Amino acid sequence: MYLECTRFASEAMSSIRIVSSLTLERTVLESFQSRLDECSRRELRSKMMKMLVHAFSESVSLAVTSLVFCACGGESYIIIALRESRPPINTSTGIKPTGTGSEKAPVIEFRDVSFAYASRPNHNVLKGQDLSIQKGQSVGIVGASGCRKSTLIALLERFYDVTSGQLLVGGAPLSELDVHHHRSIIGMVSQDTMLFQVTIREMVRLGLPDDKEDEATANERVERTCRSANMHDFILSLPEGYGTPPTSEIVA
Repeated sequence: MYLECTRFASEAMSSIRIVSSLTLERTVLESFQSRLDECSRRELRSKMMKMLVHAFSESVSLAVTSLVFCACGGESYIIIALRESRPPINTSTGIKPTGTGSEKAPVIEFRDVSFAYASRPNHNVLKGQDLSIQKGQSVGIVGASGCRKSTLIALLERFYDVTSGQLLVGGAPLSELDVHHHRSIIGMVSQDTMLFQVTIREMVRLGLPDDKEDEATANERVERTCRSANMHDFILSLPEGYGTPPTSEIVA
């Protein structure tokens, strides 16, 4: 649109002597102004249409966003509450067992333990459970599927706290012990195998105490651990040895 105005002005300027000789300066200026006004009117109409379309699209977007906030506002409080919640089991505090208790006292003892999951607080999955395990004793807990064998282990690992009763480890209530230390002295093999996407060496190191040792010493400790588990020769037979990433085929 403005190209025509520019062309007209350029022609008038290049022929300024003719325009001046015919005293057409005012006429040329008025003609240029007329063309410029017409371009401005067209541009204004075009801009207004674009603004109306943009305003409508933005209004629809904001309206949909408002509806989403209205419909899901209640659920957002759940997310906020979850972010601000604190775990019921504090893993950063507690004492380490001294090991000075009586030799005849049970190492692990469930005393009249009852437990209910938070999702069903009125339904006890364990009621008045008593169990004593002495030092050096091997105990097998057997039963049908769903009879809460795994729940006993979960309580012993302190994934949950007992609802009532006492769970003692080394004569001290488990709820008072240092959770990190307690879990570090337990070796648990779950029925559900989880393979991390790291090498076999790195995976074995995950289960070893972190003594901030150098790489060579850490590797020696990994190999020593695997030898004691009778896995060293098998690992060396793998394509990359200890640098092989564990897969379901290797585990099988």
